[in-house]
Amino acid sequence: MSTPNYGPPPADFDLWRGGGPHHLNACVNYSHYPETGYVEGFRRAAEALIRDIEDNRGVIDFLVYPIIYNYRQHLELRLKQILEEFRRYGIYDKPVIKGHDLHKLWSECKPLILEISENVEEEGEWMNGVEKAIGQIMAVDPKGFGFRYSDAGIPKEITHINLENVRTILTWVCDWLEAVAGYIPILTDQKAEAMDAERFYMD
Repeated sequence: MSTPNYGPPPADFDLWRGGGPHHLNACVNYSHYPETGYVEGFRRAAEALIRDIEDNRGVIDFLVYPIIYNYRQHLELRLKQILEEFRRYGIYDKPVIKGHDLHKLWSECKPLILEISENVEEEGEWMNGVEKAIGQIMAVDPKGFGFRYSDAGIPKEITHINLENVRTILTWVCDWLEAVAGYIPILTDQKAEAMDAERFYMD
């Protein structure tokens, strides 16, 4: 059997230790909102892999799978985060949605976002884009396994995926959903203040 020419690892190795080089020490379990690291991490990993293809001519036909998977996972976690933000501010009280169904997650998020939207017409245009992207992802990878496991696979009629196109479209989607997650506390506070003011003047 052919083995690497640098020898086996030391018997006492610890896979999860900290130490040098210090610029490669990742911080974990440091935040009250640990979901942020997961949500951001999968998107940034996808973007980093595309940059590697651009800068170093990475093997695109191999990297396409983790790139699409990471984007999909990011969207799943972002939608779940948005629902948790609504839950945190008392707007949403349904059971936690488990699994990888983006349609189900979006169908829960959409009416809640409309409820706090100040410009329903403009937000509706963004929502249409999000809904279309989610629909296209679910049509190809409905269970979240298509880009993870070869035996799950993707439809045979798809033979080329342009990653610049993927990045452009999903950047629009991801940026808008990020803005939604960030504005939920602000918009809900503003709405509560307006309702308090209305009650005050009615009294």
